[in-house]
Amino acid sequence: LALMGEIAGMASHQLSQPVAAISNYAGAAIQLQRSGRLDQDRLTEILDHINRLSERAGRALDNHRSLVRRRETSPMGVDLNAVTRSCLEVLSDRLTRAGVRAECDLAEPLPHLGGDPMELEQLLMHLVVNALDALEQVPREQRRLWIRTARGAGVGRVLVEVRDSGRGVAPALEGRLFDPWVTDKKD
Repeated sequence: LALMGEIAGMASHQLSQPVAAISNYAGAAIQLQRSGRLDQDRLTEILDHINRLSERAGRALDNHRSLVRRRETSPMGVDLNAVTRSCLEVLSDRLTRAGVRAECDLAEPLPHLGGDPMELEQLLMHLVVNALDALEQVPREQRRLWIRTARGAGVGRVLVEVRDSGRGVAPALEGRLFDPWVTDKKD
């Protein structure tokens, strides 16, 4: 039951971002349509975003079904830069609402990673969402997020760096930062 609770919590968290983004894109289309400013190109662009986000949510559900059934996933070649761009697309509305300026420095070309692209994207999303949470305490004009990818030391290694202009780690968390379920967030 504890494992199922953790899986349900992960599924909820992984689905909330694309579902919120789908809702935002649909809402924007409705507002543009009502104002008479929704042309065919913009509608196609919005529907394309909604389609990609719904496919992402479907893949997240498939991944969680695999966890529940305890099947092994097959590692595949993952493009870290594509994962980074996808993550920022899903979170673009939240970044805009928070007044955060995101800057990317994506090294090209990078070797592909062996792994699950959804899990890697979810990890990156956690880092970006944590950065957004940290930036809530910073004046809007100073809110910055930087994401950088690079070749790592060694063959086939890559690096991803997520930095923000927040105040840093709370002193009470410094020694426990990488322990499971440690947070200073109320929710």
